[in-house]
Amino acid sequence: TQTRLPALGTAFDSAANTITLAGHGLVENAIVTFVAFNATDAPEGLVSGARYQVVGATPDTFRLRTFTTDPD
Repeated sequence: TQTRLPALGTAFDSAANTITLAGHGLVENAIVTFVAFNATDAPEGLVSGARYQVVGATPDTFRLRTFTTDPD
């Protein structure tokens, strides 16, 4: 199942290295693909089309780290 999250520029906190999206529903270690609407929408360090692993998930915030190996 694929879920689209409305991640607008204000949801990214580069100082804290977190993404804030109230009630995002992501779980720890979930694998997601980051997709930017255009090049200016991608925060520094994230690449549109790249896969990331969710870490530090709380009900309203999470971080992404590079995902390089499929566990299956």
